[in-house]
Amino acid sequence: MGIGSVAGTLKRDSRKPGRRVWQVGVDDVLYFASRIIYYMMHGEDPGNIQVDHKDQNPLNNNGWNLRLDVDGNIQQANQPMRRDNTSGVRGVSWDKRAGKWKAQAQINGKLTHLGYFTCKIEAARVVNNKWIELGWVELGRKLNDLEAIECNCGSCKRKTEF
Repeated sequence: MGIGSVAGTLKRDSRKPGRRVWQVGVDDVLYFASRIIYYMMHGEDPGNIQVDHKDQNPLNNNGWNLRLDVDGNIQQANQPMRRDNTSGVRGVSWDKRAGKWKAQAQINGKLTHLGYFTCKIEAARVVNNKWIELGWVELGRKLNDLEAIECNCGSCKRKTEF
């Protein structure tokens, strides 16, 4: 193997089914390539600390894309929209029992209820405000685009001009 050659093997991530990651063997021990590259770039062993990919792509192990997540908040903030999301808005879901939009945020691994709303846009606004309060925007969390959300509740604060 020469300089510039690809090192490691593309493997399934045992922690997240359907996701693939680069792993590299060193002295018969497999490591995530992101951890080795972080060490090479910063001279610091991540140890038990998570290495986060800023762009959410586990295959992009460029040094500029890697950062340590000491308390888990970065990875919490840097999550993509869930595949099972049906509202099209992060942190907002329809609650059949209440007949309203439910706003929630997962904080420190626990789902935190932020309220029920007749307007999906208002629920998204509350979620956005919580993410701002938690400092997640600075960590890479993209806010819900309130202008792009379709809501037919009749009580929207948004005025439509014709």
